[in-house]
Amino acid sequence: MTAPTLAEVLDANPTLPAPVGRGFAEPWQASVFAITVHLHERGVITWQEWAQALGARLARDVAGSGSEATGYEATGYEATGYFEAWAAALADQLEAQGLVAPGEIAGTQVRWHEAAARTRHGDPIELWVTAQRS
Repeated sequence: MTAPTLAEVLDANPTLPAPVGRGFAEPWQASVFAITVHLHERGVITWQEWAQALGARLARDVAGSGSEATGYEATGYEATGYFEAWAAALADQLEAQGLVAPGEIAGTQVRWHEAAARTRHGDPIELWVTAQRS
């Protein structure tokens, strides 16, 4: 069985907000989409839950931008803004379900950027994650 495409997921789930162009502008966008599809296929999230989470994140982003728009339809999200909201909604969902600790994803992002800043161009970025002891 092959994984569904973004267009197939959006077509099958009309309540999911869609980006302008319905495609990926950068590889990380395809990755965050694939992670979400994988979680759906494993029963971790339903498309209905996902539509609500993504819609809430997009609405929050619109409200935070100071835009007069009241929903994602009015924003005309390009792929980058749409998938930034997608990634944030995924983090929201994982935290809400207790699959990651609050702030864990954001903390890992900070550590990754710090590791990238001290890595010479062309060398692999090494991020050592240490287990927290209780």
